[in-house]
Amino acid sequence: MSFDRFRILCLSVFGISALAVIFIASSSDAFSDMSSDKRFQYAMKTIIRQEGGLSNDKNDPGSITKYGISLRYLKSAHICIDGDCKDDSNEIIHLTLTEADDVYYRQWYEKYGYNKIKNEDLLTDIMSFSINAGSCEAHKLVERAIKDITNDDIPVDCKLTQKTIDMVNLIEPVVFHAAFQQEEEDFYRQIVKRNVHLRCFLKGWLRRIGE
Repeated sequence: MSFDRFRILCLSVFGISALAVIFIASSSDAFSDMSSDKRFQYAMKTIIRQEGGLSNDKNDPGSITKYGISLRYLKSAHICIDGDCKDDSNEIIHLTLTEADDVYYRQWYEKYGYNKIKNEDLLTDIMSFSINAGSCEAHKLVERAIKDITNDDIPVDCKLTQKTIDMVNLIEPVVFHAAFQQEEEDFYRQIVKRNVHLRCFLKGWLRRIGE
């Protein structure tokens, strides 16, 4: 990439006093012409492939799961799928792809502001990790990745603010992707280190990084 495709951004615009060099590609490289709904469908193709169909692994703390949506999650979010709201396994067993898409659209894509992420590959990375590890951990990793790149002291918490999303949209996608992937790998390895019984999931977790 030639030097004339880089520019220096003053991060004080985002409430950060330091100057940092952010590698940003031309708009044709960094962003696509996809509409918000098309970016969502782009992400879902990868997420559904990663999550797979019906699963009831005894080692999975989420219990019975389909398309990445667990019965435990439906209960915690007070979501009723089949109409009888009995919170039983039928809620998951009979879950359709259309219903799963609707849950992901409302409870992740819109709720956490992922619909404002302009690059569809970064959207997929962040949303996939959020679904697998929880939105709080995902948002912390986004902030840590930004800190890794900019060396600025931004808060690391569960909030994905508009300013944070703006920074994700400004950073060259390849640069952010690499930093976020490293944070993901570190996160999963730490989980297994603390919870040895989850080691059986590590290979799959690492494989989904960057898919």
